[in-house]
Order: sequence, then structure tokens, then C-alpha cells
Amino acid sequence: ETEDRSVPAETKGEGRSLNRLLRFDSPKAQTLWFRALTGKIDAESKTLFKTPELRLTIPASTTVLRPTATDPNIVELLLRLEIPQGNSTLGLSYELLR
Repeated sequence: ETEDRSVPAETKGEGRSLNRLLRFDSPKAQTLWFRALTGKIDAESKTLFKTPELRLTIPASTTVLRPTATDPNIVELLLRLEIPQGNSTLGLSYELLR
């Protein structure tokens, strides 16, 4: 089972952010690939990715930026998630830039 919940986050100044919490309840350990972002993405660091519209902060994870099938100028950010057996969570933070 997967639960996906997003809530507004408090930010300094006039910024607007959204905290996204994914909860997993898995009967066995497994590896999943999760598409966290699409667009014209710049990697600012291993845990910080930016498009013209938003900035995404992720926990340390294996990531892949790959072109989409419809437009090679648009990429998707994939996160490799190692989901353990039982309950686990993943938190992402999206900051609106416009």
C-alpha cells in the first residue's frame, strides 16, 4: 500500500512550499523507481533539483535524469527507492519559485 500526502509548509519571507510525504506498507523488501519531477531540470546538488517553476529537495538517493519519449528537451527525475518490508516513509519538499 502507498499513501501520498501533501501539505503546505511554512517558509521564510514570501516563499511557498509544499511538503510531500509518501508512506509505504510493503509485504516484502523491494526496489521502486519514482518519478518526482519533469521539465527542464537542473541538478544543483545530489539532493536539490530545479526547474524554472520550482525547486525540489529530496533525501539522499540514487537518481536518474532521463529525456522523456515525447520531447528530448524535457527530462524526468527518477528516484530509486529501496522500500523495506513493513512501514517506511519518504519526504520531499517542493518550493514554488514563481
